[in-house]
Amino acid sequence: MDKSKIIQAICYFAGKENGKVIDTMKVYKLLWLSDRYHLRQYGRTITADEYFALPYGPVPSNAKNLIDGIAQNKSDQTMFGTYLDVLDKQHIAAKQNPDMEVFSETDRDALSLIYNIFGHKSAIELSKFSHTFPEWKHYEKQLLDKSLKNGYKIDKDLFFINKTEKSGLFVDDTEKLDFVKSVFHDCQEQ
Repeated sequence: MDKSKIIQAICYFAGKENGKVIDTMKVYKLLWLSDRYHLRQYGRTITADEYFALPYGPVPSNAKNLIDGIAQNKSDQTMFGTYLDVLDKQHIAAKQNPDMEVFSETDRDALSLIYNIFGHKSAIELSKFSHTFPEWKHYEKQLLDKSLKNGYKIDKDLFFINKTEKSGLFVDDTEKLDFVKSVFHDCQEQ
């Protein structure tokens, strides 16, 4: 995972919102959509975060830990505090513009594309939308069963399953997806 990219992506999305304040659930869904899109196009996610299927949809684990103040080291929390301010459990504010230099050109393009298409949606709309994707549907029965745990690590191979929806971003040629998936797996083995 790349915590600097996670922090800057959160800052990027927060900075796009009115008052530079974003709902935490909304930022989780925008990160997920960006990583899902980028993985399918280029064989890697932007943030290299791990995703968990939770009752309200996919959540990036390390981004959530940073927002919740659970940093693995002081420099991560310092960087986080330089760019972002947690206002309450549901809102985060950008303190300054993100450092876009941490991103590749394809990262920046994906972040921009995802925000332009999905940024107008509310956190609840994005949560409901995420429940239609294979990476959440795969765990749906367990998540709806209150006697079982409420979170499951998502197998990123599920991100490669086509999902028809209005934007058309998540339907690709099967041959292309198979190739990109093999690139992803090759990189994971190194």
